[in-house]
Amino acid sequence: PADGYVIGSTSSSPGLIEVVGPQSKIDKIAGVSVDVNVSGASEDVREKILKSEFTLYGEGGEEISQDQLSFEQKSLKATVSILKKKEITIKLETKGDPKEGYSLSSLEYEPRKLLITGKEDEIKDLKSITLDSISIEGLSSTYTDEIRITDEFLSKKAGKDILFHNEGLN
Repeated sequence: PADGYVIGSTSSSPGLIEVVGPQSKIDKIAGVSVDVNVSGASEDVREKILKSEFTLYGEGGEEISQDQLSFEQKSLKATVSILKKKEITIKLETKGDPKEGYSLSSLEYEPRKLLITGKEDEIKDLKSITLDSISIEGLSSTYTDEIRITDEFLSKKAGKDILFHNEGLN
């Protein structure tokens, strides 16, 4: 896809392809693959794929010859979701007060930034996500915790459908 974009989900309609031919050959088929050109794409790609462009493959990923086989479907519609990448800031807040006579000297956490993906219109205004507040109530020493950041967690916090992008930050 275009710079700053990544491939999201893929789907086809129909989702199943009916193949007709000798049982011995049919039994070797694990799936059907099609190629969709997403070069330079910055929005979802929808493409009609003709049966001549179908590739059959076996359990080990080997290509299976289409000799003696025919397809009931003449074509399928393939859709490739294209998502925008964006770097956002992570914010962390505290709540409560430390033990009397103590104060919060520093708040350190990593990472401070995350690379996310999502539909461009969903993430264009998103600059940061604030994590749940960490309670420092009654603390008198260093406190360490781990917060697991999942796609579901990010989407809930942002109120948008976003995904954590696990490639390095730009």
